[in-house]
Amino acid sequence: MAVGRENGRVAAAPLGALEARARLYCLDWPRIAERFGFDPEVARQHEATISAMQLAAVLEHVAELTGNDAHIIDEMSQLGVGSFSILDYVSACAPTIRAGLQNWVRFHAVFARGIDIEFRVGAGTGVLEYASLAPLGTHVQLSYGIAASVSARLFAWSERLRDAIRVEVDAPAPQHACAFLARHGHLFSFGHDRIRIVIPEAVLDDVPVAAEENLYRIVETAALAKLADLQREESPLARITESINQHLKAGTLSVGSVAGDLNMSERTLQRLLQDEGTTFRKLTEDTRRSLAERYLKETRLPIKEITYLLGFSEVSVFSRAAKSWFGLSPKRIRQGG
Repeated sequence: MAVGRENGRVAAAPLGALEARARLYCLDWPRIAERFGFDPEVARQHEATISAMQLAAVLEHVAELTGNDAHIIDEMSQLGVGSFSILDYVSACAPTIRAGLQNWVRFHAVFARGIDIEFRVGAGTGVLEYASLAPLGTHVQLSYGIAASVSARLFAWSERLRDAIRVEVDAPAPQHACAFLARHGHLFSFGHDRIRIVIPEAVLDDVPVAAEENLYRIVETAALAKLADLQREESPLARITESINQHLKAGTLSVGSVAGDLNMSERTLQRLLQDEGTTFRKLTEDTRRSLAERYLKETRLPIKEITYLLGFSEVSVFSRAAKSWFGLSPKRIRQGG
């Protein structure tokens, strides 16, 4: 069980809290968004998503700029019901805590795709466990956010859970204080290999305070429909293109690296592309061209930085490619032709 580093995407709505913190500290939020490759308005866009890797990186960056590594814990613990899309409702309205946790796993892709979680029961406990976040790089802030947001939701489900659960976090303890840990820190331990929330089996069949049979039927039907829509949207070609995009930025692009992201052999990847009427070389070229146009027209990123984001070794090589694609140099494209 692991995070699909290139494919993992999460709902962008919780970025609103991060943006508010950045502006409170007089940080240039649009510039931060540009640096990490997302729209500064994304948190307000209906059903918008951001890659898990982008999210992990921007959380670390803002924590470093503000000089406080615990803000994220309070922010994520205070997210309102609905911030996690219909996942919040289909879990909180379930008939039992056990069913709610099962739904958290069952419908997790509605909020976060490519980040695996599981729920299991044994030896007197139920365990909600997240996949290793290591493929995302440094992810301390993301781990704090996940642990705080999920545990806060469980506290809202039942009074009994407030002192019954244990929260294991795959990151060192924060250096700064925060209100949420001041109240609940005795339930948390740090330095583990995964994020786990451990619940006594004795409370799993308790009824959540928000459980309501008629409402549950409605939200479960809506959640199933949303999940089906997402599965239709996630075509193999879209996943391959996203992987190519990320490997271009990292300078690690190869048939093997993309095939590895998708858990398939190189031969299977090549055959899949052939079935879609394209090749790895052509799809890479198309991806570069599309990204180049967006970076040059929609961002203020320096041309040298764009060069490396597209996987080119030198500006001159990028310039020749741009002229072959658009008939203009990168500078002329940015100036509007």
